[in-house]
Amino acid sequence: MRRILSTTLFTTVLIFSRGLPSQANDFNTALQNNPECSTKGAIGQPNTIWANRYDSASEDANALFTTAECEANQSGAIDANVSNITTNASGISSNDTDITNLQSLISTSNGVVSIGANSLKLQETSGSQKMWATNSSGEIAPIDITNGTKLLINGRDVDQAIDNVGALSAALTGLPTVPQDSPLACGVGAGAHSGSNAFSGGCASKINERLSFNAAASFIPAKQEYQGTDNSWSGRAGFVFKLGKINNPTLISMKEKKALQTKVESLTSRNKSIEDKNKELENRLALQNERLEKLEQIALGLTKSTDLASIAP
Repeated sequence: MRRILSTTLFTTVLIFSRGLPSQANDFNTALQNNPECSTKGAIGQPNTIWANRYDSASEDANALFTTAECEANQSGAIDANVSNITTNASGISSNDTDITNLQSLISTSNGVVSIGANSLKLQETSGSQKMWATNSSGEIAPIDITNGTKLLINGRDVDQAIDNVGALSAALTGLPTVPQDSPLACGVGAGAHSGSNAFSGGCASKINERLSFNAAASFIPAKQEYQGTDNSWSGRAGFVFKLGKINNPTLISMKEKKALQTKVESLTSRNKSIEDKNKELENRLALQNERLEKLEQIALGLTKSTDLASIAP
């Protein structure tokens, strides 16, 4: 009986020595750490399994004890391994079920991979990777990036980039346009869009009646997460050249305005002079009227005296 147990123990030790994997437990550890249970050695070599087998056959008490201890650890290891095998078999069965369920959610048709009942569609072509979504009825459905997840393209937050474009554009609209009453106009502006803020600055100039020029730039002042590169500024520049006959029915240039002001001032001065002369003439006329009245009174007095002289005896 001892020889049968020793042979079984030896077979187990050979399995360990070949490097086959074993489930870790205290019994396996005890077998592997005890050279009398795990080291093959030669027949009669001390502290080896062959020594225990040889000595136990000779009714050596210590060898019998060591052999019994090794066989007990072997039995415990076998029981633990059987339990672990059962547990692993249950886990494998559960994993097989999960794999089957996952495989039922993934299908391929005409080169299109569908994931889920409300399917995410993936199709690889020679030049691109296409992606779209359908609902359970096969109708096109939106793809909603939600719950705080950010959609990045080359490290750039797409939603944030859209907000930056709105803020940069809004800031540029606050700058001056081509001036009509001065040769140059400059200014600064600010803009905001959905949490993004931007500042801008620029100038516009009317070079002559036909040619105008403007240039401006805006920028995001704060460093943003997932901003990427070249996503914090915007600029513009342009020329305006008028073609054909220029009509200015209501607007005039600065030169024309100055000439017109000079004429108005001259006319105003002349009108003042004429008004002064008219006032002087009015005063003279009043004086002449006064003198004429006096002459009329004198003439009337002389006429009355002559009449009285002709009536006297």
